Amino acid sequence: MKPVVADYEQLFYTGKYDEAVSTISAMSTLSAREAAVLGISLLRLGDLTEAESQLDAAMHLGDQEASVEYGNWLRAVGRLEDAASHLTQILPGLNGELEYRATRWIGVIYFQSGKIKEAIRHLETSRRGYNLLKDRLNEAKVCQNLSAIYNDIGDVKKTSILLESAISIFRSLSYKNLLIQSLYNLILLKITTSKISDIGDVTKELEDLITGEVSHTLDVENCFA
Repeated sequence: MKPVVADYEQLFYTGKYDEAVSTISAMSTLSAREAAVLGISLLRLGDLTEAESQLDAAMHLGDQEASVEYGNWLRAVGRLEDAASHLTQILPGLNGELEYRATRWIGVIYFQSGKIKEAIRHLETSRRGYNLLKDRLNEAKVCQNLSAIYNDIGDVKKTSILLESAISIFRSLSYKNLLIQSLYNLILLKITTSKISDIGDVTKELEDLITGEVSHTLDVENCFA
């Protein structure tokens, strides 16, 4: 007997992607939503090969989140033009969180393609949308994306502000993996800008997190490549 939706959805939304995969994989047949959650979980775990078929199946069964994440999958495997085309095509039919997620991925794709102004415009649109939704976690993820762009173009002040904003949110939500990534990036920023005296507390926090209990999940949605 299939578990109720809340079982695998709860595992998925709390970042327990490996458990979500195990739960859904035990099912004999999958609905659009089950295939979508399986595909996205596999994508988050970095299993791009297995993720493709599940996302494609769920997308063709009408699951909008799967369609957005299929665009993210195209981005992750380096098919940037296909990813941008797909996400741009489905964007008018999206609303709420999925609209801002698709906009975010389009911004990331522009950055990977070297189109900095368009990347910033889309990511700022996404960040404002998440702010209106009071979705602090995804707003912080967009801040993390934007910080990478501003760091790349040498705007130290904006990079620092965005990283501090992301760190504050990740810390308050106890999102350890993303907090570790942002703290590490902030330390590198301070080192490269010769602000060595400012890294003591940040380094101590990072060390405590690394030696503590940290989830092993790879969150590929926040990687640019």
